[in-house]
Amino acid sequence: TFSCVLEYATPLLTLHQMSHESSAGFGEKERKQQVLLFYRTLSQILEDSLESRNRYRLVLLN
Repeated sequence: TFSCVLEYATPLLTLHQMSHESSAGFGEKERKQQVLLFYRTLSQILEDSLESRNRYRLVLLN
């Protein structure tokens, strides 16, 4: 049995919006760093969970 669940993580949308707002002082480079940190942290959480380990695939979109 296969399932497919898609989610665009809301925190990533906020990071994207901040990188396009000059008053935020948060540029493209910082956004990419934070997205990578989010991806790594989420990967670790999923790997640490016995229920999800080896049962998911995260896809990092640019």
